[in-house]
Amino acid sequence: RQQSVANQKLRLMAHKIVQAQEEERTRVSRELHDGVCQWLAAAKFTFETASLQLAKGDAEKCESTLTLGIEKIQKVIGDVREISHVLIPPEMDDGLGPTIEQACREFGERTGIEMSVQVGNIPVLNQWVANALFRTFQEATQNIEKHANAKHVNVVLESDKGGIWMRVTDDGQGMVTKRPGNKDHGIGLINMRERIENQGGEFEFLPMPGATSVTAHIPINNL
Repeated sequence: RQQSVANQKLRLMAHKIVQAQEEERTRVSRELHDGVCQWLAAAKFTFETASLQLAKGDAEKCESTLTLGIEKIQKVIGDVREISHVLIPPEMDDGLGPTIEQACREFGERTGIEMSVQVGNIPVLNQWVANALFRTFQEATQNIEKHANAKHVNVVLESDKGGIWMRVTDDGQGMVTKRPGNKDHGIGLINMRERIENQGGEFEFLPMPGATSVTAHIPINNL
């Protein structure tokens, strides 16, 4: 009977992994279509407009339109970089702490959201734990960007004798005022929880207007 229960748990875990992979593919596909493709189409239209203005000899308007087109291309570059980070986590040769700090800088520059980062003395982590924490950070900040309407985000990464913990807090509107039935947000929470719990850790999500937080803790024995 114990073997049967173990096999059932393995099948359930395999099903969850496959389901998560399919959901991730669906989300990336949607982001490519709704984000990258639309911005590229807008950039194409902008450069076509600039070409017509140049043909008419209106150099001043053409210059202004080209500047707008370049801004749209920069937006596409940022979106593609973000999607590539979602698909393949960055190399963590310098450790999880510096990787999180760099990701926070890039996120702040791209979104205009003010970022505060506190990173303690983090031990060397195994690849699975480091990836799980980094993916959780990514998911949390993506949810903030898309849903929270936040102006400030605080990220804390600390370790102590009990293990390692990470908290991402934003000053946005909180889930209580978000559109009901937001599927992307729900999938993101499930993905974060499963990543952390698969490493033997604990995950907590506290949605409060002005102080929504995501907390992940992985005990020392699992690092």
